Amino acid sequence: MLSKKLLNLVAAVAFLSPLSSHAALIVGANDALLGATGVTVGSYIYDVSFIDGSCQSVYSGCNEISDFTFQDLASADLASQALLDQVFLGIYDTNPSLTNGCTASDRCFVVTAYGFEDTSTKSASARNASSIEDVIAHSSMNTWWDHSNPSNGSSARVTFAKWSLVGLADIPSQIPEPSVWILMLLGLASLGMSRRRTKQ
Repeated sequence: MLSKKLLNLVAAVAFLSPLSSHAALIVGANDALLGATGVTVGSYIYDVSFIDGSCQSVYSGCNEISDFTFQDLASADLASQALLDQVFLGIYDTNPSLTNGCTASDRCFVVTAYGFEDTSTKSASARNASSIEDVIAHSSMNTWWDHSNPSNGSSARVTFAKWSLVGLADIPSQIPEPSVWILMLLGLASLGMSRRRTKQ
C-alpha cells in the first residue's frame, strides 16, 4: 500500500513539475559573467553579451531601429525576463558585481535597448539585485553617456546586453522525457488499480 502511494506521489510530482531551461553562461577571469548562450526568448534562442559602454558604442550608433535585436518594449521586456529566469542564478544572482560592466555589489541593471528618441535610449532593464526583488525596470538614458563607467558615479550599476539570434527554440525538447512519461503512466495505472479494489 505504501509503495503505491509513493508511486502516485512520484508520478504527480513528475507531471506537475515545470520543465526549466538554463542558459550556458560565458564566464571570464575571476568569475566575471560576460554573457550567455542558448537564452530562450519566446520561440527563439539567442546568445547575449554583457558590454561595458554607452548605447552608441554598443549598438552601432544607437540611431537606427535596425541597430537593435528587439525593436519594441514587449520583446525587450521578454528578453530582460529571460535574463532573470535563465542567466542570473546562483552566485550571479546574489553578487551582481560579477556581471561585466557592473561594480556595485547591491544591484546591476542589464539594459536591453530597443529604440531611441532624439538623444534618449528606449530600453528595458533586468534589475538583478542582491537584497531586493529582481524586476524589469524601464529607464531613460542618454545614448552617448556611459552609465557603466564608475567615474560617472560612485559605483557602476548599468551594463548593456547585446543580443544575437541563434535560431528557433527546439519545441520538442519542451516535451517531458520518456522517463517522466513512464512515471506518469505508472502512477495513473496504480491509481486506477487502487480505485478498482476499493469498489470491489
